[in-house]
Amino acid sequence: MEYLEQSDLADQVESVRLSPLSLNLEEMSKLWSVFFQTPYALSVVYQASVVLIQSEAATQAALPVRARYFYGTTFRQAVIEEVMSAEGKNQPIFAGGTLVIRGRNLRGDETTVALDGEEVEPSSVRDAEVSVALTSPPVPALVLRAGVHGIQMVHAMDMGVPTTPHRGISSNVAAFVLRPAIVTPIVPVIGAELTVRVTPEVGREQRVLLLLNELTSQSPASYSFTVPPRAGDTDSFTIAISGVKTGNYLVRVQIDGAESPLEVSADPLNSEYVGPTVTIP
Repeated sequence: MEYLEQSDLADQVESVRLSPLSLNLEEMSKLWSVFFQTPYALSVVYQASVVLIQSEAATQAALPVRARYFYGTTFRQAVIEEVMSAEGKNQPIFAGGTLVIRGRNLRGDETTVALDGEEVEPSSVRDAEVSVALTSPPVPALVLRAGVHGIQMVHAMDMGVPTTPHRGISSNVAAFVLRPAIVTPIVPVIGAELTVRVTPEVGREQRVLLLLNELTSQSPASYSFTVPPRAGDTDSFTIAISGVKTGNYLVRVQIDGAESPLEVSADPLNSEYVGPTVTIP
């Protein structure tokens, strides 16, 4: 065949062997059905064996192995079952607070916590519970923004001479929501504008909403405003609010779906929202 004339098939160590293959009518019909819109033709089937494909491109050879080491360990899969604030269940998680991870087999020979892929040192490690501070340190380069984050347990193994930690078994990835917090007071500006400070800083590309709810018991009004894009990361923003009637309002911000919490009255008989608030003149 013409397409084989330029090949080096004849110079290969192994020969290509062709032998007739006996197929019944049903098998032959199935074979031809693979070829779309090709009419059946009387044919003979051959089986080819030993086809050596070798690249002619130059390769880069690695250095030979000088020594071999073998390591064995029991397989204990770390499993994260729950991620919560150290303040308790159903409590908001804030930057600067402490995160508690609960599960099984969380403690390893060397245990670290991967936050959004960045490994940090935990504050305390037990087999069923691990605590990690959401501050810098433990990782100055780690910048946590409000929103959804992923967390994972990583167990390292000491290998080599001298021994160095190598990434070993990892747990499942769990998610938690870092809530923003409004730094009071909120400053109303003449000309129907509000200046709001938040923590942590808002990223330049994060989506931010300002939510206002009138602090009244009868037919409270509610408003939402989209904060315009920022030139860079910032911990405060000023937004123009229009069409808002005068009164006292509860204020919330929503950053990438994570919403700042409201303050609740300390009176157990009157558990109403009491802040943060702003007065619109």
